[in-house]
Amino acid sequence: YFRALRTSVVPFLGTYPSLKVWVAGCSTGEEVYSLAILLREEGLLERTLIYATDINTNALQKAEAGVYPVDRIATFTQNHAASGAPTSLSDYYTAAYGNAVFDRSLKKHIVFSDHSLATDSVFAEV
Repeated sequence: YFRALRTSVVPFLGTYPSLKVWVAGCSTGEEVYSLAILLREEGLLERTLIYATDINTNALQKAEAGVYPVDRIATFTQNHAASGAPTSLSDYYTAAYGNAVFDRSLKKHIVFSDHSLATDSVFAEV
């Protein structure tokens, strides 16, 4: 998925002066951070705002914290490499006390918010 996004979609997105991306149903945020990293690697994150929404407020709190057990990082690292990434995933997190904490510079481009796709209106008119 992320390889196709990197090779087929990102070149098209690069033609826009600014980007807004809505990750609906973001759960605990793994895909949100993966997307932010991909956009950073492709030079697009600085002009992108990512809306990350979910109905589950507990999951949203975990997503916003950006802290994941370090034993899950091996899988994240494999997925990152499979996307054709030019950098190492370790460039984007700090490991401490059994956890990996994703970099704050990624978070400043992400707005986390609770939102129900079933009952709420369009989020932020993306």
